Amino acid sequence: MRLLFDDRERKGYPNIPDEFPDSWFNEEWAQHVHSQTLKRLNERGGLCPQEMICNMEKLNRDEYRKVTLDGAIKKLMTKLEKER
Repeated sequence: MRLLFDDRERKGYPNIPDEFPDSWFNEEWAQHVHSQTLKRLNERGGLCPQEMICNMEKLNRDEYRKVTLDGAIKKLMTKLEKER
């Protein structure tokens, strides 16, 4: 899944990859929340870090509001390191 990140955000997190493994993400959640497939979301630019965490943890919109950018990136990078 492509990381939806603007240039300003990227400067604050220079070591974050452009993509994360597709196997991490839930198709049903994407359909439920975005009414789109993961493939389509990826074609449209991907998911922001907070959306990635919400998808992976199947969080609802209220829970999404509690996910911070820093917290989301930390979780993504921790998971990536564990899988290497």
